[in-house]
Amino acid sequence: SWTAEVEGELTVSLPDADRRGAEDARQLIEATDGVREARLLSKQEIDALLEPNFGSRGLPESLPDLLRHGWFTAYGEGWALYAESLGYELGLYDDPVDRLQALEDGELKRAARLVVDTGIHALGWTREQAVEYMVENGNPRDYSENEVARYIAMPGQALGYKIGELKIKELRARAEAALGDNFDIRHFHEQVLDSGNIPLTVLEAKIDEWIAAGGG
Repeated sequence: SWTAEVEGELTVSLPDADRRGAEDARQLIEATDGVREARLLSKQEIDALLEPNFGSRGLPESLPDLLRHGWFTAYGEGWALYAESLGYELGLYDDPVDRLQALEDGELKRAARLVVDTGIHALGWTREQAVEYMVENGNPRDYSENEVARYIAMPGQALGYKIGELKIKELRARAEAALGDNFDIRHFHEQVLDSGNIPLTVLEAKIDEWIAAGGG
């Protein structure tokens, strides 16, 4: 295992497979302006940011291999984007520079990817059209060329992860409205994660059943 020390003298031991997750979590809050020092993550921050890298960690042994090791983009990457958005609730982006960086390197780039993914595979855009769109919307040309190559080779990938994020947020809002004071975000996250990597239709049915049972 690999050990990461986080703020508050907390030590978290992680399987080797999750080492990258911890490093990625640290990078999310490292200074990007060359002036401020990077700070360590709190327990809540590292828990939230590591959850997308679940793999088979913590899942019941009784689950089929497909659910423990399989991959549905809308679910897996959708959870990753949802977890990233928790940074606003955790205060990771309270600093205006951090918030600007999150918008620039996150939301704006993903918005361009959504257009490019749709343009190429639904509207018949050429590679050159897609690259120029990304350049015109503030991205370096070499980065734009790499991104366009990615979405030529992976149809619907950008759409998939955004659909997943929006669905999880929709399900959370539904649960909050239905359960009121009985809603517990920890239990909601457990419901989303503890069945492994599943299609969104299955996840929605599961959350609806959990809500109907009182959300305990």
